[in-house]
Amino acid sequence: MAGYDVEEGALLRTCQSKESVNSVNRSCSHCSVTTVPGAGVVVYDTPSFVQGAQRSQPLVDPIRTSVFELLKIGIGPSSSHTVGPMLACRNFAKRLVKQELLSEVASITVELRGSLALTGIGHGTNKACVLGLHGVAPAEVDPATIEPFLAEVKESGKLMLGFRGEFKEIGFVEEEDILLVAEELPLHPNAMICRALGNDFSSVLETRYYSTGGGFILSEEEMLAAEGAGSAGSAGDADTALPPLPLPFRSMTDLLDICRAHSLDIASVVRSNEEARRSPAQVSEGLQELWAVMEQCIERGLEKQKANEALPGPLQMRRRAPSLYQAALEEQRQRFGEETGRAMAVMDELRWLNCYALAVMEENATMGRLVTAPTNGAAGVVPAVLAYYMRHLRAAQAEEDRKEPSTYLLTAAVIGILAKERAVISGAAGGCQAEVGTATAMAAAGLCAVLGGSPEQVETAATVALEHSLGMTCDPVLGLVQAPCIERNSMGATKAVNAVALVLASAASPSPWLSLDGVLRVMKETGAAMDRRYRETALGGLAADYERSLGATPKLQEKVKATMGFSRIQTGTRKQLRRQVTYEGGPGVLGEVLDHLKEDLQALLRAKRTAHEVRQQLDEKEAKIAAIHQELRSTNLEELEAAVSLAKAEAKEKAEEWAKVNAGREDPPCYAESTRLQRDCQEICQQILDAENETTFVQRQLVQLQDERSSLDASAQQHEQQALSLKEKREEIERQKEQCERSLGNLSDLEAELREKQEAQSKAPGGDQRAVPVASSAVIHIEPESRSPKQRVLPRQPPMMPEVPPSPPWAPAASEEEEVGDASEAAFPEPPEAPPPGASPPPPRPRSSRPTSAKSAGSASYDEDFDDDDWEEESEPEDA
Repeated sequence: MAGYDVEEGALLRTCQSKESVNSVNRSCSHCSVTTVPGAGVVVYDTPSFVQGAQRSQPLVDPIRTSVFELLKIGIGPSSSHTVGPMLACRNFAKRLVKQELLSEVASITVELRGSLALTGIGHGTNKACVLGLHGVAPAEVDPATIEPFLAEVKESGKLMLGFRGEFKEIGFVEEEDILLVAEELPLHPNAMICRALGNDFSSVLETRYYSTGGGFILSEEEMLAAEGAGSAGSAGDADTALPPLPLPFRSMTDLLDICRAHSLDIASVVRSNEEARRSPAQVSEGLQELWAVMEQCIERGLEKQKANEALPGPLQMRRRAPSLYQAALEEQRQRFGEETGRAMAVMDELRWLNCYALAVMEENATMGRLVTAPTNGAAGVVPAVLAYYMRHLRAAQAEEDRKEPSTYLLTAAVIGILAKERAVISGAAGGCQAEVGTATAMAAAGLCAVLGGSPEQVETAATVALEHSLGMTCDPVLGLVQAPCIERNSMGATKAVNAVALVLASAASPSPWLSLDGVLRVMKETGAAMDRRYRETALGGLAADYERSLGATPKLQEKVKATMGFSRIQTGTRKQLRRQVTYEGGPGVLGEVLDHLKEDLQALLRAKRTAHEVRQQLDEKEAKIAAIHQELRSTNLEELEAAVSLAKAEAKEKAEEWAKVNAGREDPPCYAESTRLQRDCQEICQQILDAENETTFVQRQLVQLQDERSSLDASAQQHEQQALSLKEKREEIERQKEQCERSLGNLSDLEAELREKQEAQSKAPGGDQRAVPVASSAVIHIEPESRSPKQRVLPRQPPMMPEVPPSPPWAPAASEEEEVGDASEAAFPEPPEAPPPGASPPPPRPRSSRPTSAKSAGSASYDEDFDDDDWEEESEPEDA
């Protein structure tokens, strides 16, 4: 490590290169040492990137930012990208009304530049601008009415431009009138240009605004003036001069000196300065309102019905605070019971901090109403720690030691004010260290104060919390204040509590050589040296990694780009401002550096070619101008004047001669000829018009004929289809006719066979003369509805045998020997005996044309699957 020696009034550094330094103006190949004449001070020409934190100019102006300017009520999701642009557009509308220019305005354009353009859609900047042009203030708007109002403006294409009762309706299309330009303006990354145009597109009023973080805005004139004065922006419309402060301070060191000199705590000093601007009652009322809005925001975020509710945007993140809170309450009831559950005071139970911080940030993501502390992207830390104290720690304190929320808010606010005035609280200017880091320091200071810490301990707690947040980048995925912003607030709250526990448990300061003023200087320079990709542009870090992962799913990538409005971002003159991240060219950091160098080289070559072309055009124009000058110099003006005079004289002579020729005539010959030509022209025009009318008539007739032809073609096609259908029906009838003829032939054959059987049976000795049904291999059945034969195949049956008449009731039962006999005897039984005298004869047996049962004696046995209902008497078709 380099050492320091004193020699001849100059501070010498021992260089690591071991080169000797013997003269007053000493130098080596790595560094140089120069003695300032007459000052006795050595200035080292050390490269700027290793200089570290440098002391800025002496602080002259006291801190004048109010607590209610830093902690203000607004809507989410961002203070610099939502609240600030809304106030800027509102101030622009107010200026139009104040300068009586509203009647001249025909249209409005708002150009968002730098970070406002790159992450504007995700932060709702475009929506905030529309609300601001309508004269709406962030603290006044009801979040539930925002989307219906924007939908009405989009549907009608009209916007009521104005401020407090004086409005004018203008045409307004948000996608066209709010422009996103990636190139930054010189003074700040968060810039916007408001333009009011007249009917002829002339400029009525144009103003440039800068959103410096935390909802503070400055016009370009105020920004230039503030650079010399050390101010960081205003929070709204206050234009009146501020009264002198009773206890002014310029730094944390001054504030601690005032506390020691007047035996006051930090909150009392800040309250005294606030009461110089407004009455004590107004100060107390304002602080109570801030705490009420914080508590309401926490309660809304913890509502049970919101559990697992999806947050806006394509990331599809879901609320976790309600379910975590319900789980914590249930565990608390199980451990301590219903009555003593809410009196628990254990500082290491960080689950409550997680619930409260997540609740606020999840409300912020949905454009909910909250308190900017110090920004919306870090608005969950300060309320979470205050709610943790009020609900879990305050009850464990002695009655005389309990503090009100005002003590916490005043102490926390002064840390944020110092960060705003002496460093930066904008993520676009200093990364997330400026937002969540500042909020962590604010919460640590406030908690240390309400737990009884001294002013020195309050400063130490804020210093510890802030120094361990240095270097934190701001890389919101897709520009949404969700990932990693929501969880980062939870981590900031736990870090603040841990810093307070460390300070209050230590006998001495953990880092006595550190001060809050020094850490603020380091944070400012760290933010200035941070690559712009990590300062709320969504071009690096987690945001770039997520966009790179979308390349694996092109459909999702296109959907995300369309949702987040990437196509609306216009590229500036610098190529590195494009809304893309490239990882080609090689692995690691070297590949990225080569990519950037390659792009810069290509841009330089294009610029050179463009400059060469422009130079050639300028040379050509200069040559033409020189030729004209030469021609003018070579021309004799006297000769030109003489030629003009001669031409005038000749024209006068011709006019006099024309007057003499036509003297005394009513109509000169030329007039008559002109009249005739005009009449002929009118006739020709009429003929042309008649021809056009006739052509139109013919065209109409042609169209009618074409329509008729189309109709006839359609009718002919329909007739052809009908003829084809009739032909098909005729063929079907022919087929049915053929089937009927075949059926008739089959019936004739069956009848002939039946007659032959009957004749053969009648000729047989002792045969029955009755008709015997003939079993056939097929029975044709014709349904009368369709007149088509339905063929059912039945199994071939043997000829039916004559039935044996049953024995009369008076006949004796036959024995087994009598039952066994010759088949011929069974086939031809003897006639029954005559009944005895006085007995009634048996009734005659009914005859049936078909078998009554498959199991009747002497009948054919049919399949069991055959149903009697399927049997129908054969009938000839009607056609037969």
